[in-house]
Amino acid sequence: MKSKRILFAWVVMGLMAAVAPLAGLTSAEATSPGLGVASATLIARGDRQLNLDNVPRSVQSAVINDLSRNQNIPERQIRITEATRQTWPNPCLGLQRPEELCSQVQTEGWRMVLTDGSDRWVYRTNETGQIVRIESAPRTSSTDLPTDLPRSVSDAVLQAVSSRARMSANNFRIVKTVRQTWPNGCLGVPQAMSVCTQAQVEGWEVTVISDRTQGQRWIYRTDNSGRTVILSEAYDGRSSLPQSVANAVLQDAANQQGKSLNQFEIIQSQSRVWPDSCLGLSSPNQVCSQGQVPGWQVTVRPRQGSGQPWVYHTNASGDVLRLNQTGTTVAQTPVNSTQIPDNEMPQPLTEGIIFRSISSGGITGQTYETVLMNDGTLMQVLQGPGNANDSGRRVGRISPREVQEFRRLLSQQKFQRYNRLNFPPSGGAADYITVTLSSRSSTTRYADLIQEQLPSNLQTVIQSWNQIVSQIGR
Repeated sequence: MKSKRILFAWVVMGLMAAVAPLAGLTSAEATSPGLGVASATLIARGDRQLNLDNVPRSVQSAVINDLSRNQNIPERQIRITEATRQTWPNPCLGLQRPEELCSQVQTEGWRMVLTDGSDRWVYRTNETGQIVRIESAPRTSSTDLPTDLPRSVSDAVLQAVSSRARMSANNFRIVKTVRQTWPNGCLGVPQAMSVCTQAQVEGWEVTVISDRTQGQRWIYRTDNSGRTVILSEAYDGRSSLPQSVANAVLQDAANQQGKSLNQFEIIQSQSRVWPDSCLGLSSPNQVCSQGQVPGWQVTVRPRQGSGQPWVYHTNASGDVLRLNQTGTTVAQTPVNSTQIPDNEMPQPLTEGIIFRSISSGGITGQTYETVLMNDGTLMQVLQGPGNANDSGRRVGRISPREVQEFRRLLSQQKFQRYNRLNFPPSGGAADYITVTLSSRSSTTRYADLIQEQLPSNLQTVIQSWNQIVSQIGR
């Protein structure tokens, strides 16, 4: 009996000796090769504890591979510290970008927190890891911030967004900054009951996000010192669209198409701040009160078929809504372009002329040339034998400020990208007018029948030019 006890003691001592070297291992060291996932149960944010054994290996691999690839961190240094089951509001995982279309279908997935031992990243995935998006990253990982951003500007912006969202400034971070030259003292954003100086203002466009309100971002405009800070746009990636707005938009789409409301669906919604009571969609001769109007940009499409999306602008409650004809029409009817042959290119502009249009064709077959001079003089001439006594000459004038604004518009809308492009009418079209537009460096041509199908930037230039030409004879 005594010998059995001695033997049992030796066995116990041997087992303890074998286990002892393992006691010093951390969870990070006790991982599978190449995949820094601790096998121990980790406390996830929320009400539950999750064992990573329940997290699909495809999800774990996806987030670790993405972080390793984007941050150039060896996979063996990365460790998952938290994992939480989540139901995201859409397939974009609640982190859709402003230009992105996301259906309003809830998506099961995961929220994963990763570390390399010093910094912390938060990821969102779908259930399998095929969709991976980063929710937040360390401040030091941003590459968009220039070193010359004035501290006074960053402090002023963070204070402004802190006051607006009613959270501490420590909850926000600047993720992008761009140098800008604003057109006036209001930084290009009309303000109610304010007079805007017309001198150009050097400054910044600053984009801010918060890790506590995932998906939201704010875009501010500032001067160079940070003394003037104006909210330009705000986006709510969580798509917490009020039901009243959703109902109003769907009902309008249904009425315009003569269909029932349930035949349409909202595929994207973004919180916006519009510059005026017309929600940024004023029409000619319409008076819009100036001042920021909180609201929504909502994209709708038919549930079935190949119908293209419709883009709506609304106020905060949905009482006021407008269909963005440009955004909707361009998406539905893309237009083709060709190169203007060398033998059809017009003569370059002469000294003192900054812009010219040549309109020809139509039922009368007449050709008009309209030019804008450096000093604001407008001159329109009927070309050909029908103007032998110069009776077809008309003159007008715009202010130096309007000349400057039109020059800036040409640059902002990148008119030069359409150089030597011809936008012809659809086959079989007749009695249309061909319009050739020329700046000092670029020439483009289009048929008036397809003006509403042209690229939005070019449409903006055409609309502005037509407004200038309307001053002739006044």
